Amino acid sequence: MASDSTVAASLPREASLSARPAANRWLKLVVCLCFLLIAVALLLIERHSPATGYELSIYSSLPPAAWVCLIGALAGGTVIIVHQAFARREGRYWLLGFSLLILTTSIILLLPVFRDYYLYSAEDTRTHINLTEQMLNTGHFRPDNKYPITHILIGQLALAAGVAPLEVVKHVPVLFTVLFMLFSYLLATSVLPQRRQAVLAAATTPLFFNYYHVCTYPQALAMMIMPLIFYLYFKGFIGASLLFRVAFVTLLLLFPYFHPAPAAALIVCLLAAEGAKAAWRAKEARTAVPTDTPTYAFTFGPALICGVAFLTWISSFYLFTKTVYNILRWLVGEIESVPRVTEVEQAFSSQGIDLGGQLALGVKLYGDNIIYLALSGIALLLVLLGFLRNDARVRNLSILAMPFLVSGPVWVLIFAATLLVTLGRLLGANIMMWATPVLAAFALVEILGRWRRVRVALITAVLLLASVSSVAAVYHSPFVLQPSWQVTWHDVHGTRWFRDRAALAERGIFANLGIPRAWANGRVEVPDHFGYATNDRLGQWLPIDLFVLTGERFHLGTSDPVLSRTVVSNPSLARPGFTTTDFQQLTLDGSVQRLYSNGELDVFFVRTEG
Repeated sequence: MASDSTVAASLPREASLSARPAANRWLKLVVCLCFLLIAVALLLIERHSPATGYELSIYSSLPPAAWVCLIGALAGGTVIIVHQAFARREGRYWLLGFSLLILTTSIILLLPVFRDYYLYSAEDTRTHINLTEQMLNTGHFRPDNKYPITHILIGQLALAAGVAPLEVVKHVPVLFTVLFMLFSYLLATSVLPQRRQAVLAAATTPLFFNYYHVCTYPQALAMMIMPLIFYLYFKGFIGASLLFRVAFVTLLLLFPYFHPAPAAALIVCLLAAEGAKAAWRAKEARTAVPTDTPTYAFTFGPALICGVAFLTWISSFYLFTKTVYNILRWLVGEIESVPRVTEVEQAFSSQGIDLGGQLALGVKLYGDNIIYLALSGIALLLVLLGFLRNDARVRNLSILAMPFLVSGPVWVLIFAATLLVTLGRLLGANIMMWATPVLAAFALVEILGRWRRVRVALITAVLLLASVSSVAAVYHSPFVLQPSWQVTWHDVHGTRWFRDRAALAERGIFANLGIPRAWANGRVEVPDHFGYATNDRLGQWLPIDLFVLTGERFHLGTSDPVLSRTVVSNPSLARPGFTTTDFQQLTLDGSVQRLYSNGELDVFFVRTEG
């Protein structure tokens, strides 16, 4: 392990003009080429935008050349950072590589805006828009609002920019993704023992949280703030700066209002960090080996501050009471399984996805997580060896390793206790990923950094593989057996027409096929092929009169060669068992009356003949 001192927070100074190596000329060429690739990609995106309707995959909506340019820019930015991490002379070229990664990532995440989508995702995102609008109109929160920080942020940005909250919601996840990248680097500067490791951490931030990077979910936004919290932790409570301490305490007090689940995990993480400090102190007390790092005093302060704010806030909601009740039921053996896990297993089984298919889907969705967790595991082994040798250079990193380790089990326990989070959301918002950029950078330098001739190529290949994997899964598409979460303007206009004109008594009985938000899921499940396999008319199968809403998502899913066989989605949004012929026969069905059509959404009224 190299003997560099702990990295300072300030950026490295650039070498003088006369001292700059000639090798840096090609870096300038790479930078220029990458910005040219980004310009070409933007021109291609602009030329093929806006979207003309619902798109089953946002990836196929753009020409392959646009994706080649964007991936090329990601590769170029990664190469620059990795090269600079091992450069003999310190320079600022890595900042250009970091800027390229931020810019390219932002473009990829802003594709729904460029494509003029009404929204990407519906249910929860639309709820946050409604809550923000209600707050702005009335001046207060709804009593059941558990995440006011997100709505305050959206509302303030909307007022400052003079736009509707709908427009702000499209950009908030991108803003927090960029902040996560910046905060990860800052955290790296405060815990990693070598400058090159901190620089490399700037290139180790793929889109870990899946679709949370393009959908506004307070849970994920809170997790993207965690690197900042621990940066302030190391700079304030372990350091001596009053400014950092004030910022740290302020953030601890506000964090529970982001989302209660990450706040509960943070409390345990802070206690784990203090436990690691106590372990170092006890080890130093038993050894005569002198250290050049001051002993850190154990304190409950950070966890207590966050814990008081958390309990004061969450105890006023029914969710807290229900969670405590579920825990007590587990302790007495009244709950033996996790319902959400059973639910997902049944879904896979019903769609005919075997174990191999499930593993392949898991790699597609979480390949970047797998890579970074594996690298983090290597880093933990190296840190443990350093701890056993009483190596003070890994002191801060070992303290960071403890909250990283406990965050995963705590997250699963929270998931199991509340029974409100689906397994897909649990995996997509894997809280352990908040610390992996730092740990992965440490592991890559310590393992692959020793191979001087090929280390730049090897490390770049690993980082680029993870980045491309995350880009391929951030949007839903047939690649991950799901239709896109795009909400079109026609979806909105059609559901508004239905809401305004359908009688309230009759609207409570309807079937929803492919509409991402009709304020509630359909309460009647229409049979495969609309029942035409056994009946001439749909009305012969239905026991009651009802409305049937069909969207373009459902139409395209039935004709897609992948989704027509297997789809992992809400059955009301897309499922196998229908063909184009079925929809044609529906329009000729004597028991079916078409009430509304806008080209992408149809509203039918079906009269029972049963």
